[in-house]
Amino acid sequence: MKKKKRMKMLLVWCLILAVLAAVLFFVRKKTSVWEKESSAPDLLNDLTVTDIESFEIVKSEGDTLSFSLDDGKWQLDASDGEHLSSDQIDQTKAGAAAASLTGVRLVQTLEHPGALSEYGLEEPSYTVTVRKKSGESIRMAVGNTNDMTGDVYLYLDDDPSRIYAVSSSVLASLQYGKADYAAPEGSGTGGA
Repeated sequence: MKKKKRMKMLLVWCLILAVLAAVLFFVRKKTSVWEKESSAPDLLNDLTVTDIESFEIVKSEGDTLSFSLDDGKWQLDASDGEHLSSDQIDQTKAGAAAASLTGVRLVQTLEHPGALSEYGLEEPSYTVTVRKKSGESIRMAVGNTNDMTGDVYLYLDDDPSRIYAVSSSVLASLQYGKADYAAPEGSGTGGA
């Protein structure tokens, strides 16, 4: 009787070990596709706030926020046709939004990723276009957040063959609406 019980326990432990080995194999195979990026901590490492002439955030639900510099101060045009001049916009928030686009922290690169829908990039949550003073443009399609790591998936310049996992800090400025950028009455943050 004891011998049968020991055999059953041994069999259970062998099955558990086999399942763990299969999980380990799957995880290693899945993560081997990712290239660890150590030499490029910033995805847009040559972009600085002073390089930016304008940027546009298009949200999947259709709202568009277009920021542009006018005499060194940000102004905003929204998809509803409203224009917020530099006196009407919170310059600190607009500047922080521009800065968040320059500090996109690269976590990993996925080469030949497969279906864009797995990353929320078939229909991106946000499409951001940054126009540099040099005339060059950079376009980012921003998709899902990885539930396990908190990283966000994106691809650059209409090239979905290479998907990047980046720090979720890029989402901070993208989630705001027009009203969030309006300078509070009497705050002095608009044209200051």
